[in-house]
Amino acid sequence: MVMAPRIRDYLKPYVLKMHFTKKYVSAQVIHTPTAAVASCASSQEKVLRSSLETKRDVAAAAKIGKILGERLLLKGIPAVSGGVGIKLI
Repeated sequence: MVMAPRIRDYLKPYVLKMHFTKKYVSAQVIHTPTAAVASCASSQEKVLRSSLETKRDVAAAAKIGKILGERLLLKGIPAVSGGVGIKLI
């Protein structure tokens, strides 16, 4: 998706989207000008499942945020904006 430059200038380049269900928590960071997923993390990942007591609580969301932040720093993305994409299911 290609946006007009005047619209793209007002948007934050990276937006955080969180998704909560009854069983797990996941997060994505999306690059808005290209609509590409820059990085993601979920409590369903095999690496994280063993270290989490429950897959849907505040501690799980904090752990996912920490992992996602580390992955973004490795890609050279220092900051994201909090979007309105938080969904509770």
